[in-house]
Amino acid sequence: MTRSIQKLKDRAYRLLRWSERYTKTDMVYLAKNSLWFISSQTFSVGLAFLMSMIFARYIPQDVYGNYKYILTLASFLSGFSLSGLNTGITRSVARGTEGVLRDGFRISLKWGSLITMLAFGSSIYYLCHGEVGIAIGLIAIGILTPIANSSGLWGSFLNGRKLFRQSFWMGALRGIFQAIVMIAVIYMTDSFVAMVIAYLATDAFTDVLAYAYTIRRYRPNGLTDDRAITYSKHLSLMGAINNISNTIDSILTFNFLGPAMLAVYAFTIAIPDNITGLTKSIYTLTLPKFSRANHVDVLKMLRWKILLITLTAAAVSLVYVVAAPYIFTYLLPRYIGAVFYTQIYSLNIVLAAAGTFPGVFLDSQLETKRKYTISIFSSVSKIVLMSILVFPFGLVGIIAAEMAVRACTLCIYYVLIRTM
Repeated sequence: MTRSIQKLKDRAYRLLRWSERYTKTDMVYLAKNSLWFISSQTFSVGLAFLMSMIFARYIPQDVYGNYKYILTLASFLSGFSLSGLNTGITRSVARGTEGVLRDGFRISLKWGSLITMLAFGSSIYYLCHGEVGIAIGLIAIGILTPIANSSGLWGSFLNGRKLFRQSFWMGALRGIFQAIVMIAVIYMTDSFVAMVIAYLATDAFTDVLAYAYTIRRYRPNGLTDDRAITYSKHLSLMGAINNISNTIDSILTFNFLGPAMLAVYAFTIAIPDNITGLTKSIYTLTLPKFSRANHVDVLKMLRWKILLITLTAAAVSLVYVVAAPYIFTYLLPRYIGAVFYTQIYSLNIVLAAAGTFPGVFLDSQLETKRKYTISIFSSVSKIVLMSILVFPFGLVGIIAAEMAVRACTLCIYYVLIRTM
């Protein structure tokens, strides 16, 4: 029996090595580690879809719209923290300097005070305008989000160590616990304030536990990398700009089209964005490997990798376009009006996939100036274009602006990489 299993492993190994001449990828490394990433992403997508179905079935559209708006504000304010630490820690840990985890935690918690001040200040504004629920949600953001952001760095450490299996199980347990709490809250009340507090509190609580376990179980060494922290600050500055652009769609939709339309928009982008999230697995898998490789060698194989992932994403996008009417008719009937919008938005799956490897390459080589160029162009263009198109075209204008900016950003990626 043992001999038969070994023969199968040998055949699989030879097959994977043979396929590398066509994929231009270390297929043994990918097969060994991708299982846990695919499992993680599949689990996350499945859990997110389950929660979407529960929200769609039991929560009114305006309540869900308010809930999504406050979480959008949490994401927006998180942009003013050191969000780039995740990439910097993964890269440094892959190179053996694991002390950046503790350094990153302290620095992130310190910068989190900015989130607290902005959240509390914004809550006063909404309180003065009679929006008590949103004001309470912002107070919860100011208290809990800095804790979650700082302790959430445990995932970047495990990815840098290539402990993908452990990362999967810890993430899965977090997701299950949070889902149970959210379902209980939805069952007891339809208050969006209660749902927001429950979501943020479980996020912070589970991240603190995961961080403490990571420190105790894996005992990071004391080696630090000042360059990683510096680069993380640059990424965070870019991230602040990106965060504004990444949340501007929901902010504009809520303020100009109303909470009910924000709920429709949330379901419009939910499934395509979850599918797009699968590309994060590729990013996380390849960043440590690209970080140790010579950039000339990476450039040689980059074009083929981009073509392969883009064609795969195009096939997935086409399948989703065909399946979307059935998904919404049978599983999300209250949001059947979102079908047309989500079919257009599915192009985002292709555009996001095409930009995955160029983004990994620039991050692995610490190409700060090129990243700034891309970040500023895409963010400013998106904010301006969405602000202009939301008035005459509504959600179609928001989606069209997103697609146009992504396409132009891809072109800039390729031009900048060709000049290296």
